[in-house]
Amino acid sequence: MATAVPPSTNVIPRGRVLIVDDDDVVRATTAAALTRRGFDVVQVSSGAEALGYLSRDAPALMLLDLNMDDMTGWEVLSHIQRDPRLRDMKTIVVSGEQSPQIPRRFGYMRKPFRLDALLEMIGAQTTPET
Repeated sequence: MATAVPPSTNVIPRGRVLIVDDDDVVRATTAAALTRRGFDVVQVSSGAEALGYLSRDAPALMLLDLNMDDMTGWEVLSHIQRDPRLRDMKTIVVSGEQSPQIPRRFGYMRKPFRLDALLEMIGAQTTPET
């Protein structure tokens, strides 16, 4: 007999993850790690691209860099907080800033981050599924 496990608000269901980062290496490395663990990953390199994507889809999770050239992560956060369809989307902010004042409902990882710490934060297993 299977035992039901109550859902945890800290665990992100495997699904689509939007990575928003203007650093090609961070974006590609993070995407590869999440893809290996069963996530469907979409990558964009700017805030404007993120908003374009978010106008069509609401992923299970967004990883958002704060410091980008065209539009800051703060501007993206402001947009999603005003959009009822996106307001409750799980978001982890990534930044090299020491202590940005991130609203409590968002996760925060300081760059450079370890992939295993990110995976732990989003509730992913640290070993590939078989």
